[in-house]
Parts: sequence; structure tokens; C-alpha cells
Amino acid sequence: MVTRNLLPSQSWLPAPVDNLNITVASLVWGLVAVVATMLAARYAARATLRLAGRMQGLHEDVALQAARVVRYAVLLVGAGVLLSILGADIQPVLVATLLLLGAAALMARGIADNLGASLVIQARRAIRLGDYVDLAGVRGHVSDLNTRTVVLEVNDGRTLHVPNRSVLDDPFTNLSVRGRLRAEVEVRVPRDPAGLDAPLDGETLAAALLPVQGVLPTPPPHALLTASEPTRRTFTLRFWHEPEAGPQVCSRVATELDRLLTSRGERGAVIWPPPDQPLTRPGRL
Repeated sequence: MVTRNLLPSQSWLPAPVDNLNITVASLVWGLVAVVATMLAARYAARATLRLAGRMQGLHEDVALQAARVVRYAVLLVGAGVLLSILGADIQPVLVATLLLLGAAALMARGIADNLGASLVIQARRAIRLGDYVDLAGVRGHVSDLNTRTVVLEVNDGRTLHVPNRSVLDDPFTNLSVRGRLRAEVEVRVPRDPAGLDAPLDGETLAAALLPVQGVLPTPPPHALLTASEPTRRTFTLRFWHEPEAGPQVCSRVATELDRLLTSRGERGAVIWPPPDQPLTRPGRL
């Protein structure tokens, strides 16, 4: 009975360990290469951390990621040197390394984008820890800046994680830069058809906002006459407040204006926030 060997005598893809030439000298030099690689990787990572520590505004997480990349790069080079000392053919190793690096680059593309965006954000200092910002239509305080996201503590208790790339791609507002925001309240005052009542003007309405808690004196509140109709007039009152106290201050302003209208016997309306203007037909403009 004849048995055929179905396995080839030589593999069509030679492994890098087929041509190893292991001698006492190669083992000694290989051990030296391993020790030198470990030391070089350690000191290179430490040097990267020191260099990153001298850069102002760079987050600790970014420095750790950079040191890790440098360490792995040195270890990879050391592995190639070790195989070369042992006499192995390092071409298959280089090909496999390039393939793995390419696959890793494709898989880590999003991570790399967020890491690069994190470097830009921290270098330009557009957002800092503790700032009150408006990101993705949500307002909150910046509680963390890492290599992947900007973390917001939202006013309603939620925690929002916004990718760093989205922060650079989309418009955002840093509400802590100027330290104040402007708000608007609409007041509708009725008119006496006979014209017998004293008109309630914008200066009186604006002056009523000065003693309200939270309304900043500078710039002072002012009123704009936005509509004048036979039966009523509409004023838009503008005032400034601290960025974080908007709803509370607007509520106090609306309460004070309602008290003013009641004391004067006016059946007016105080609206906050002001509604959108209704659409008007071209013939009625």
C-alpha cells in the first residue's frame, strides 16, 4: 500500500524563524538588544512625559497616550533588531508589521481624529476646565478634557460627552469669556382708544429692571418699541445677566414687570422668552 504525503516538503511562505542562526554570540548580543530595547523604551517614554509636562495647557491624558505610542514604537524597532541579530529574515516581519499598522490605523482613525482635535483644543485654549459653554445645543460646565471627549455637567444633572472632533467641526459658544449674557422680555401694553390714559413708555419699563436681583447695571437695560398698533404697543426689553443665572433673572424680571403693570392698572402681557414673529402676507406689510 502506497501512502502519499499530501503536505509539501517546503512551505510556500517561509517563516522568519526558518533561517535562524543561533550561536552563543548571537544569544549574547540578542540579550543585550533586549535589555537595551527595554531601557530605551522606558527612558523614551519618560522623556516624552517630561516634554509634554513643559507644554502649557496639555492634558495629562494626552501626554500619557503620546508616551505609550513612543514606547511601543521603540519596542517594535527593538524586536526587528533582535530578529536581525539572530539571523532571521525580517522581510516577512516588516510586511506583517505594515499590515498590522495599516489595520490598526483604519480601526483607530476615529481615536486619532479625536486625539488630534484634543491637542488643538488644549493648545488654543478655546475651552478650559470650569467654563460654561454651549455645545451641541446643550449648556453646561466643562468638567473634563480628555483625548476622546469634552465632558459637560449639564444644568439638569446630566453628564454629556461630546467628541473632540465634533467640538472643532461644529460651532460652539464659550459663555464664560465675557462673563455676561443678554436676555430679552417682551411686554405688550394696551392702548386706550380715546387716548385718555398716560402712555407707559419704554424708559419707565427699562428703569423698573434696575433694582431686580441679577440684572447687571452695565450695560444698562433698555427698551425697543417693536410694534405699534391701534390697540396696543409692544416693547422688547433687553438686559444683561451672568451666564449661569439666565432663567432665574428672567423670571424675576417678568415678575417685576407684572407688578408694575398691575400697580398702574394696565392689562398688559409679559412674555418670556419672546415668541417668534408671525408670518405676514406681502399685502399686509
